[in-house]
Amino acid sequence: MNLLAVRKDFVKKSGFRDLIKSGGADNGANTFIQSGGRLLDTLQPNPACVRSHLVDLAQDDYQVTFSDCRVIDSVWVIDEDGARDNQITRKTIGELRKLYPGPFADIDTGIPLYYAPLVGVEPSMQTAVAGDYSADFLDLLFGKAYAVTGIIIMPPANQVYTMEVHGRWFTKKLEVDGDESWWSINRPELLVLAAMCVREMFFRNTEGVRGYLDPQFGSLALMLRGIDRDMAAQEAVNSGRRIVG
Repeated sequence: MNLLAVRKDFVKKSGFRDLIKSGGADNGANTFIQSGGRLLDTLQPNPACVRSHLVDLAQDDYQVTFSDCRVIDSVWVIDEDGARDNQITRKTIGELRKLYPGPFADIDTGIPLYYAPLVGVEPSMQTAVAGDYSADFLDLLFGKAYAVTGIIIMPPANQVYTMEVHGRWFTKKLEVDGDESWWSINRPELLVLAAMCVREMFFRNTEGVRGYLDPQFGSLALMLRGIDRDMAAQEAVNSGRRIVG
């Protein structure tokens, strides 16, 4: 299903016909569907959540940003000839500053060895820019830092590399009628249930939410359990263990 089909199904099953306009246009339903997708992503891992972000690093690059990343599992760099494929080591930003003192932009280039999650400025400084200050703060993320995730790599790249950020990501946010996500294609009924659950949350209906999320009897929780078992079975197969039953 695409977003239009999910929206129509959500209204049909929930009975909240005021959330859709004549002809199927959105009148508030999308908010619950989008929040329902995020709820599913955080409640239950799915095969689409483990993904990689690829980006080419130019010479002297040391900072990369991306969006919708929940967890960074590992970072790899591959040179342009494919001859070097190295997993680089995670550090804190404090550890990087000790290893490479001084402005990061002035560090000698080399083969990237380390990465650290990029730190953003606090909310009251969103309108600030690095040039507002006498010191070099290019190792901080200015602007709306909460909208993206980022990493700093050290030393800065000495040539062109392809960097792979491997981790867990939110599934695609459904925004226009033709949009699809893993949930809308593979388990649209769960996306509809999650949207209905989120609506109960918005209206503080504790009993209604419990009816969806109760670990033993909640309709959403029970249906998610099957995905959890499938994921566990696949992990067992990948590790060479045998699953019985």
